[in-house]
Amino acid sequence: MARILKTLILLIISTANLPAQVKFLLDYNAMTAEYTVSMMPERTWYAPKNKTATGQVTLKASTRQFIVKDIRSHVEKTEWVPAGRVESPDESPNYDYIFFSLRTQGLVEMPYRAFKKTKLFTFTIEANCAREVMLVNNTEDAFLPPNSRSVNIGNSLGAIGADGEAYIGNVSDLPIFCPYADPPKQEELISGGNTTGVATKPVLDLIDKKLLYPNPTINEVNVQFTWKGTKGQKDILAYNEVGELVRLFQQDLAQGSNNFTLDVSKLGNGIYDFLLVDKEEQLSLGKVIKVE
Repeated sequence: MARILKTLILLIISTANLPAQVKFLLDYNAMTAEYTVSMMPERTWYAPKNKTATGQVTLKASTRQFIVKDIRSHVEKTEWVPAGRVESPDESPNYDYIFFSLRTQGLVEMPYRAFKKTKLFTFTIEANCAREVMLVNNTEDAFLPPNSRSVNIGNSLGAIGADGEAYIGNVSDLPIFCPYADPPKQEELISGGNTTGVATKPVLDLIDKKLLYPNPTINEVNVQFTWKGTKGQKDILAYNEVGELVRLFQQDLAQGSNNFTLDVSKLGNGIYDFLLVDKEEQLSLGKVIKVE
C-alpha cells in the first residue's frame, strides 16, 4: 500500500512539472460577423509559470477578402496588434497571410487552465465575411520558411513554464467557410510593400445537375450530381443557419455521375448549407431543411 501511495505521489509531482501544451482555436460568429482567436491549454499553470512575454498568430484567408478591423484583446494587460500581411505569395497564390503580435509590458500572467478555452482577441473584417480562413499549420503550410518573401510565418506563444515555446498546434486545422463572401475582384491585384501583383482566377463550374432529396428530410439526404473535377475522396461540410460548421462528411467521387446518401439524423431542426471542398475551392451543393 505504501509503495502504491509513493508511486502516485511521484506521478503527481512529475505530471505537475510537465511543460504546458497550448493550442490555438479560430471561431466565427455569423450573427455578429466576429472572428475569435482563443487558446486551449492542456495543462493548468499558475504564477510564475503562467507569465508570458511573446506571441504570434498567423491566419491565411482567401486573397483580398480579409482586411481586419476592430481588434479587441480579452486577457488583462495584453494587447494583440496587427503585425503585417503578405498577399498571394508564389507558394500559395490563392491566399493572403495575416499576422498578429502580442504586445505586453514585459511579462504578463495568462490564464492557462487545462482544457478551458480562453479568448485571446476578437475582430471583424471589412467585407461581409471571408470565403475561407484558417489558422496556419506550423508544419505543413506551403508558405513556411524559407519562402519567397523571407517572412517567418506561423504561430507562437512564449511562456516561462514551457521554458520558451508553449504552442504545439491548433485545435482544428479545418478552414472556416462562408458561402456568402464577397467574391474577389476580377482584376489584377495592385502590388505594394511585400506583395506581388497576380490576377485572380475564375472558379470553374465543376458540379452539374445537382439534386438533393428528400427536402425537407428527417434522417437522410440523397445527393446526386455530375462531377467534372478530379476523382477521389472529398470533404462535404454542413453549416447551420448562423454559419457554424456542424458536420463533416467524406465521400469518394468519380468523374461523371455520382449518387450517395448522407446521414443527417443527428442534426437538429433547421436549414443547412452543404459545401463540397475540392483542393482550394468550396462548391455549393445546396440547402436542405431538416425536420424531426
